[in-house]
Amino acid sequence: MDALEPAHSADVGSGIAASLLANVSSLADDMLRYLVERIPEVGGDAELRGLTLGSCSSNLEAALSMFRHGIDVAAAEAPVTALEHARAMASRGHSVDVMLRFYRLGHEYFTEKLSDSLTDWIDDPTVALRTFIDLERFGFRYIDRISSLVAAEYVAELDRRQNQARAERDDVVRALLAGLGPNVSICPTRVTSSVSAPPPSGDSLLQPLLTPSRPENETAGNYSTFEVGQRGRYPVTPVTRATVEAIFVVTGWWWQRG
Repeated sequence: MDALEPAHSADVGSGIAASLLANVSSLADDMLRYLVERIPEVGGDAELRGLTLGSCSSNLEAALSMFRHGIDVAAAEAPVTALEHARAMASRGHSVDVMLRFYRLGHEYFTEKLSDSLTDWIDDPTVALRTFIDLERFGFRYIDRISSLVAAEYVAELDRRQNQARAERDDVVRALLAGLGPNVSICPTRVTSSVSAPPPSGDSLLQPLLTPSRPENETAGNYSTFEVGQRGRYPVTPVTRATVEAIFVVTGWWWQRG
């Protein structure tokens, strides 16, 4: 960008925002590299990298457009890709602090970019400083608002997942207590004892994977034999239906707490 003539800082800032908007794609690519180098949780997760790039691009475009046209930062809404990035972070078990690092470090990147470039773009050091302050103040307020919105979406996604897991556990308990026969599948995840997979995290470590056994294993009376096990942690152990009911009665209170 060519050096700008001395002018009111607001007018100069609008011109700089317009110039940055014309190059927002490469700016977003550069910001992505900056973030990936500093946030190891991204790792080789291609989907998360893609969402991070989309969030960088959409947030840069929104913030610069708002500053250019004098739109109050209170009108800012979180871009769709930023909200989806928050949901992806929650689904992968990353903490909210890790998610917010994307915004803190994104702000750091933008500040460094302005600091390094404004002296080349503006000849008058007084106008350059005033313009930097205006852009930096707006950038901080924008990030403060958007980070609050995506943090709320992160928490909402965790709640949705916990409610879904709780509903699935309740369905399993109701199915067991209803006395389903040994040939009826009651495992919502459709995981059988022959599947080997990494152990789940959090409270799901205590969730049994229940698969009714074959008819020839049915015991006398009203009891049916079930195979109870957990993925990748314990061997499958045959127990009676009455034992399974007792397990759910004892552990049900703990599950409801989750």
